[in-house]
Amino acid sequence: MPDGDPATHPSAERIPAGSPDGRFGRLHLWQFQWVRDLIVIASVVGLVWLGYALRSVTVPLLIGLLLAYLFEPLVRWLERFRWCPRPLAALWILAVAGVTIVAALVVAIPLLVGQAASLVESFRSGRMESRIVTLVERAPDRYRDDLRRGASWIFGSAHELDPGDEPAVRADGERELDAAAAPKQSQVGPSPEGPVAERPVASEFAAEPAGSEVAAAPRSWAWLGVAGTGLRTIWQTVLGALSLLLAVVLIPFYFYYFSVGFPALLEALRELIPQSNRPRVVELARKMDAAVAGFVRGRIVISVLMGLGFAVGWLLVGVPYAILLGLLTGLLCAVPYLGVVGLPAAIVVLAIEQAGVPAEARMGWFGVLFWPSLVYSIVQLVESYILTPVIAGKATDLSPLAIFVAVLAGGALAGIYGMLLSIPVAACLKILAVEVLLPRIRAWTRGEVSDPLPVGGDG
Repeated sequence: MPDGDPATHPSAERIPAGSPDGRFGRLHLWQFQWVRDLIVIASVVGLVWLGYALRSVTVPLLIGLLLAYLFEPLVRWLERFRWCPRPLAALWILAVAGVTIVAALVVAIPLLVGQAASLVESFRSGRMESRIVTLVERAPDRYRDDLRRGASWIFGSAHELDPGDEPAVRADGERELDAAAAPKQSQVGPSPEGPVAERPVASEFAAEPAGSEVAAAPRSWAWLGVAGTGLRTIWQTVLGALSLLLAVVLIPFYFYYFSVGFPALLEALRELIPQSNRPRVVELARKMDAAVAGFVRGRIVISVLMGLGFAVGWLLVGVPYAILLGLLTGLLCAVPYLGVVGLPAAIVVLAIEQAGVPAEARMGWFGVLFWPSLVYSIVQLVESYILTPVIAGKATDLSPLAIFVAVLAGGALAGIYGMLLSIPVAACLKILAVEVLLPRIRAWTRGEVSDPLPVGGDG
């Protein structure tokens, strides 16, 4: 027994255990296991809170670390050539990525901006509303009232769209404003004082009723309020632009240094693992790394290819805003099953577009439903039978049901971020359950260990 053990101290028999000089009286607070556990938990929570408070610094740092992790196989492959040491490999990746991103932006941004501006202009001019009204009136009778209420809610109308209230549509597709809907300065109607009385509309700066404690603000104060709001908006925009510029500069900087020092970082983490458990922990970490890296790298490439497929396919079948809608749908495909929202959106915009086409050139309902669905089905088949087996394989080894449940749970807990992280987290939890927890439970049921949890030294 060690001499420092309080239970074997020569004076332990003469000092009562409960006295201040007994066994517990000579222990420091941090020597209790439950206190150490609380300190560890509080430290982790504090680090997470500090990282969130400093997110303008930590987010680019984490993105740089994530990119270094994702590109590590490519860096190792380039490092095999004698002429390409690790620092030069990281620089090559940064240069190629920068040129690719700039070229993609030069080609894609004008198309995306043009289609987005066209979509906004169609709403602003009223063409979109008039086409939706036409589409509603062509719907079956049992759905027409519900569609009218939905259209009124979308466009913020004060009344439901009825055939009698429907705005007239000119040949160029724009609305004719109803004279009855125009703002009036006065209104004529019955009054208690007489058969007809004129009731002027209250001005914005009209005086408050007598006895009111709130006085109308002068116009000068109103202009000051508008100016203050504008200045705050400009300041927030400048801060947002500076934050974006800082992130654009810091992410490549962090990526380079993390990529150069990635082997040293892995070795430092490996040295922190206790020697007795190091082989087992390293083996589990490698399995988790294969699952997480395979899924993340694979889904990024697959979602880009699917976005291009949706954009080209919907453009060929005549879906409006096909490039914008297809790339957004491909981005959503980074999360399994989330890209399905792109199909009804493509059908709806195509139906709205066809409502403004002359009757002799208009596509039938079957075509509106069939052609976007055909493109979506082809892209999904290519993803399921070609892209995923070749690019990602069975990285996570999760069943479709497990993936679906994990995505729903992640979305319920943390929104879109939870959906993105749900699959890798579920894959890691499955590895821990299969490799650590289930064998321990089986050993406990056989009576080989006294605790079903993988803690302690027995078994």
